[in-house]
Amino acid sequence: MNALLNCIQKNIDMIRKGSEGRPSFYVISSTAKISPGYNAYCTPNRFFNCFESAGCIVFSRKQAEEIAAFVDGMVDYVLVDAEKSVLTDIAEPASRVPLVKIIEGLINKSKLCFFKPNDITADAVWHFSVNILGSLINKKVAIAGAGNVGSKVALKFLESGCHVSIYRRNIETAKYIARALSMLNSLAYGTIEAGGNPVEICENADIIVGATPGVPVIDVECIKAASAHPLCIDTGKDSFCPSAIEYASSRNIEVFRTDITATLEGVISSILREELISKLHRGRKLIDGVPVVSGGVLGRVGDIIVDSLLKPCHIYGVADGCGDLKQNLDEKDEKSLSILIKHIEKDTYKP
Repeated sequence: MNALLNCIQKNIDMIRKGSEGRPSFYVISSTAKISPGYNAYCTPNRFFNCFESAGCIVFSRKQAEEIAAFVDGMVDYVLVDAEKSVLTDIAEPASRVPLVKIIEGLINKSKLCFFKPNDITADAVWHFSVNILGSLINKKVAIAGAGNVGSKVALKFLESGCHVSIYRRNIETAKYIARALSMLNSLAYGTIEAGGNPVEICENADIIVGATPGVPVIDVECIKAASAHPLCIDTGKDSFCPSAIEYASSRNIEVFRTDITATLEGVISSILREELISKLHRGRKLIDGVPVVSGGVLGRVGDIIVDSLLKPCHIYGVADGCGDLKQNLDEKDEKSLSILIKHIEKDTYKP
């Protein structure tokens, strides 16, 4: 553990040195793919325009406790995986505890916040595919591994009008997941089915997604069964057999590993923005006798909805009391708007 803590210290020093006043984040997460000996490890540092991040993957309560206590106060924010549980004790693999439950009482100096890494991964796969292929309507998508990540990826493609085939070792479970996802499909255009083996689902596939927990199931025959030049994406590690990667390369087909940089940046930006909105812009008050709401507060009938409670600059409309805007304004509404517009103009253009 000392070597790991030294690595963590080095990584945090690096992001703080380059932050130049920008917020620093330390990300504590876990993964279904177990490292040898259940050893925790550091993840790459990430440098963004508005913040920096370092992080690690843990597998046990003891690891999480030691790392959380170590990083508390060294960074501005500790970002914790809200989806995963880890081993209570490495010697007892059957006993698990949520990562959040372990860490939430240990962070006192940094600000504690949460994220869902599987959602970030699913978003990354979808955005990457759209960036490469454009519209996904009628694309054939094969997903090997229909666990949490694979199912979330499947739903995104399904809702985009794709024809999705999923594979899971237990075919009955795969069929159950396919039926459930089909019921959630709001577009009602794409289709989804469960296949009996990886080669079957890859037949004529435009996109092949590997979402297994470190188990290589996508082999050469899967690549051969797919379309002439499939987009191949591994959401984790080792879903593609080495021979499949070599064969794909011989046909000038790249195999990509999911890069979460863009989606992680989006999540952290949302955390920072939500914090700002909560502090400065959300709430209700009277401005020159006019009831004003902002930041997502549901307006009562006649409330004026604005962009900021602290210093409004834009008026969105008059609340109808049910979460929408009035389409027809009465005399009282017009008067309230007139008063608020004068206040904004005065506040904006005062010398």
